[in-house]
Amino acid sequence: MKKIQSFIQNNQLGLGLLLLNLSLIMIYAPNHYYFEMLQSFAFQTFLIISILSILFIFQRFWILSLLSILSIGLLSQNFNLFNKNSPLQANFSIAHFNVLKLNQNYHQTIEAALESQADFISFNELTPEWNQALYQNLKETYPYSYSQLSSYNSFGIAVYSKFPISNNQTYYWSSQHIPTLTGNIQIANKKIHFVAAHTIPPLNKANFSKRNNHLFAIKEYLKNIEGSKILVGDLNAVSWSQALTNLKEENILVDSRKSWVPTFPSWMPALAIPIDHIFTSQDLYCTQFESIKSTSSDHFGILGKFFVPTNLSFR
Repeated sequence: MKKIQSFIQNNQLGLGLLLLNLSLIMIYAPNHYYFEMLQSFAFQTFLIISILSILFIFQRFWILSLLSILSIGLLSQNFNLFNKNSPLQANFSIAHFNVLKLNQNYHQTIEAALESQADFISFNELTPEWNQALYQNLKETYPYSYSQLSSYNSFGIAVYSKFPISNNQTYYWSSQHIPTLTGNIQIANKKIHFVAAHTIPPLNKANFSKRNNHLFAIKEYLKNIEGSKILVGDLNAVSWSQALTNLKEENILVDSRKSWVPTFPSWMPALAIPIDHIFTSQDLYCTQFESIKSTSSDHFGILGKFFVPTNLSFR
């Protein structure tokens, strides 16, 4: 132990700069899938450095402590950790579920969807069996729906709504096997345009490019849409990735998250990251955002509650 303490004491500057450079990479990751995979774990890195900084302070490694605290400050810019719930009363809610194509426990996820009482729900990874199960169990509560299956079952997609859906369209922006759904939701006197998407996981160079091209196409599409907007789905990117940051900034979209709410993998919460999202235009005020853990998938579901300025009565 004394040798370790002596090593740290004699190498504080070098170790501190190492932590600082790691933090900078987490924020300004080069445009490569290796670095983005590393960047995805920025929150876990934030927690580890936070714990280490306490130990450094206790051991009076002042230079290392100072650089660690600076690293923590840089990393904290990535996360919406301290946003409070809005005092506004919600009158519209959105849920999203990646059901997991191999999952045959339809009932548990469908029950979670119904219990969410969301007004609009997005589903990813629909197989023909999932598509049939959802329709049979949701059609009474959600009379409006739109779905598109894929020959690659990982990318079947559907939306269900309590409010009318119109102008439905399907786009194939990154691959002929990956559909993206768009349309309008009519809520009283308010029309909201939605994009429901599921991008390919960027696990290699080719898929990283396809994922980025898909998000770029969504970004360009939304730039031509006026009025209220929603982007929902498993986007296979964390909120602070460069591709999503550009998409949000150029379309002035707001991340609905108000705290750390990771979604995948559900079976390893300590390493879970937020890749399922609800982004909205600024006129939709998120009052509450939470995960839905009572599913049978490898993703947690998510639920956002919003105040939408319409002539709807509050509920």
